[in-house]
Amino acid sequence: IDGTGTVEEVWDETEAAMNAYVKNDILTANMNLLKAIEGGNLKDFAALCDEQLLVESGSKTKKSIADIFEWYEGPISDSASSSISNAKVSIQNGIKALVSYDRTTKVGKIVRETREWEHGPIGWMCVSVRREDL
Repeated sequence: IDGTGTVEEVWDETEAAMNAYVKNDILTANMNLLKAIEGGNLKDFAALCDEQLLVESGSKTKKSIADIFEWYEGPISDSASSSISNAKVSIQNGIKALVSYDRTTKVGKIVRETREWEHGPIGWMCVSVRREDL
């Protein structure tokens, strides 16, 4: 980063450099989450998701992580893989981000998936996921 120029120019250059670093962090977390989904790795899946995402809203009984995983991501035992394309990252205030992409799920359904991420004391956590059929 070159420290010469107006305050605005230096800030813009600094912000661009930091956004590139943050984007890499977010995409790495998202990739690790997708790997956990592909491999049916409940421990890694739970470690990358906010606790509130792992609780079924409106439910009086606590569901297991396996049940929630299957509800969000599809059958654990299915050995088919999913694929993604058309990815976009939007950073908000350096501690929140949206990652969206087209995903062909393990069961062959094509959706636009958007995962909201927040940075906290232990790193990036997925706090919500939305899907729209394509």
